[in-house]
Amino acid sequence: DEEEQEEPFPWGGMISIVMVVVACVIALVYLWQNRDSYFGGTEVVHKGGTPAEIVKPELEEPDAVPGSPGKPSKDAPKPIIAQPPITVVWDQPQVMWEKPWQTAQETLASGKPSLALAQLRAIDMALPPEFFLQPWVSLQLGVASIYSADTEQANQHFENVIKKSKPGSPTGAVPEDLLPLMYAKALLGQIGFDELQKQMLRQNDDWTITLLHFYSGLRAEQSKDFEKAYREWKLYDAAKAPTGKHAWVGTFKPLVKKFIQEYPVFSDAYGNAEKAMARNDPDAARNYLKKIGELDNLSLRELVRDLSARVDKAFLARTQEQAARIKADHERKQRFSEQIVADAKKEEEALIQRYDFQEVLAIYTKAKKNVETDDIRKQIDARLRRAEKMAEFKIAILNDIQTTPYTMGKLKTRSNSRLIGQLVRADERELEFRLEGGLIMAKWTDLTPGSLCLLGEFYMQKAMADHDRAGTARRAYSLAALAHAFGYEQPLKSYLQVMEQADPSMKADADKMFANLK
Repeated sequence: DEEEQEEPFPWGGMISIVMVVVACVIALVYLWQNRDSYFGGTEVVHKGGTPAEIVKPELEEPDAVPGSPGKPSKDAPKPIIAQPPITVVWDQPQVMWEKPWQTAQETLASGKPSLALAQLRAIDMALPPEFFLQPWVSLQLGVASIYSADTEQANQHFENVIKKSKPGSPTGAVPEDLLPLMYAKALLGQIGFDELQKQMLRQNDDWTITLLHFYSGLRAEQSKDFEKAYREWKLYDAAKAPTGKHAWVGTFKPLVKKFIQEYPVFSDAYGNAEKAMARNDPDAARNYLKKIGELDNLSLRELVRDLSARVDKAFLARTQEQAARIKADHERKQRFSEQIVADAKKEEEALIQRYDFQEVLAIYTKAKKNVETDDIRKQIDARLRRAEKMAEFKIAILNDIQTTPYTMGKLKTRSNSRLIGQLVRADERELEFRLEGGLIMAKWTDLTPGSLCLLGEFYMQKAMADHDRAGTARRAYSLAALAHAFGYEQPLKSYLQVMEQADPSMKADADKMFANLK
């Protein structure tokens, strides 16, 4: 029998496979150890979206094959890769949220609350539920709403802080995660800032007290307690600015500096204006308000506006009161003056009938001193002027008769008798007529007013014949005054025409006199 021969084992192929496997293991170990260079590292992200702590894995060293340093033997176990521990760091506003958070506070501090609201809302929308920063964002949304003059919205945001914060009111130091809750309650008036400050002064850090002064001043300003707002904001402004992750706490100093600067001037001037109004002196109050000038703070501006409205109302009331008093005084003066002129007119009527024009002149001269209203004074002036012209008429007649006797024979008495003969002499009381058989005496009061006018016309026509324009105008003006006093309308027009033709410059004076004769 042929002897069966065995095929030899393929050791060469098996060795090749083992070497390939070992080479792959070595390559994987190398890649894992240098993963930062090739793949950018391994990053573990916690549920808040903030990068967690990056931990590089540590690898177990493989057993070395004897005689081959660094080369694992074919019997060496596969390397065990240690899993990196996941470390979540929650207190990281300075990492991912530091820049947008700080930017929002700076925007608010620069006087742009609407933009700050938009930036804070963007942060709020990006934060995951129950993230530590949420109560702080809601708190600052409320503060920004106050500076946007939306108190109702601000209170809603403060209520949201309470909803988003852990419950509880600490009795010792206030934990940092409860600070927004305590500030929000104080801003809502649920707890007092003074009590909160006493509690926080025990153990809390300085930055929490600094922030409390800012919020306390804001609450006081909103409550119109401007003295407290001034004190609190001065403390906030004077406090050392926090650093590090709490640097944003000192950002709001520009918001309070203007108030600190303008409040002392406002307080002094406004207080004095209030005192002036209390003693019913709106003039002094207005002068004090002028010292305040333009204010930056809206609440202070509203106070000045309201007080200014009260001052204006007081001015109006006083003006109306003065107007009523002036009206009543004028009416009293008017009645008094009207009575004076009425009494003078009554006396004038009797005196004119006696042709006692000098006495008429005296009556109105005295009356003018006592009247108190302009319209009555104008009436008195017109009657004075007319009395002057009638008195001039009588004086001129006395002189004319002495120079040239009246010879027309047309004069009549009030008893309808004719006064014949020549009028050769006259004085203040009597007239003397010459007849062939002697002299006849008559009184001025015996003449009718019409005869008096005829007498004046005689001498006016003589002046016209003599081309005496000044004498003609003067006599015509006096006759016009006489005709007006006795109600002779047609002769009045004729006399005024003669006057104006002789001397046109007299027309303005005559027009003024007759216009005011009532």
